[in-house]
Amino acid sequence: MPLYSYIDDETEEVFDIIQTMSEDHSFFNPSNGNKCRRLWTVPNASVDSVSKINPFDTRGLAEKAGQMKGTMGDMFDMSREASLEREHKSGAEDPVKRKFFKDYERKNKSKHFHDVPSKIETKHATIDFTKPPQDIKLDD
Repeated sequence: MPLYSYIDDETEEVFDIIQTMSEDHSFFNPSNGNKCRRLWTVPNASVDSVSKINPFDTRGLAEKAGQMKGTMGDMFDMSREASLEREHKSGAEDPVKRKFFKDYERKNKSKHFHDVPSKIETKHATIDFTKPPQDIKLDD
């Protein structure tokens, strides 16, 4: 059964009461009869860490994502953490991401939107994608 907290505003006493969810959520201070105000708290929850699964095991990560109870954002966060861990462990770019980009390019005959170079140089201009647009300078 859930634990509910109430506070008596006059005495500032806090009471933790076990009640069912269907019960009327009201409580009176037994010592003075004042109606207590319910305190709303953040529920305790634990989030599984991606570090429990080998980040190079894409099948295990997909199974874990399929069993997750959460939002799409939670799944994207788990995927991003796994990618960062693969980058860190391999010492270079994430090999799973690189394979995805190669397969995408082979299938679609063009590069993936996120697989762009960080810098493009031509004889007329240099574009550095790591800098904000106002810092782009044309060569003379």
